[in-house]
Amino acid sequence: MCTPTFFLFLQDNSLIQGCKANDRKAQFEFYQKYFAFVSGICLRYLSSAATAREVTNDVFLKLFTKIALFDAARGSMMAWIKTIAVNTCLDKLKLTSFEQFHTELEEKHEAFADAVPEERLTTEDLLLFLQKLPEKQSVIFNLFVVEGYSHDEIAAMLHISSGNSRWYVSDAKQRLKKLITASGYLVK
Repeated sequence: MCTPTFFLFLQDNSLIQGCKANDRKAQFEFYQKYFAFVSGICLRYLSSAATAREVTNDVFLKLFTKIALFDAARGSMMAWIKTIAVNTCLDKLKLTSFEQFHTELEEKHEAFADAVPEERLTTEDLLLFLQKLPEKQSVIFNLFVVEGYSHDEIAAMLHISSGNSRWYVSDAKQRLKKLITASGYLVK
């Protein structure tokens, strides 16, 4: 008997085959299906929504040009997409100059400072707090807490020690707690 999971597999397989054949309809369906997933990853790593949109499009360009390399035997489609999205975000951060990144952060700070704090912390608020962290700290925090990479994996990716990775995560947690508390939210 066919299970819902099996039907999803067939649907994904059909989309993948269509994308491999450069079928525009399949590519459009693939884009619609995974857009929210990819843009969510990009928004967590990048400080501006415009940059996140740009990188989201870059991710899909990479996905469509490298779809022939996808091997379902090595992992799920979601894991493959996530890996490409995270790596594309990290590449973008490496290319972005500190001054540009700092300017974008200041704009976010000003916009956030004018906002009235609510009783509950929303996802958007949390993203703004994450964007207030220094770039390297934010990236390492995202890789560890959100993406689930180990400190050793992060160390290898960013050419730092695993001890440094642990320190960045610990310091990010402390800074986030202070930022959230200073904005009027209750932190447990």
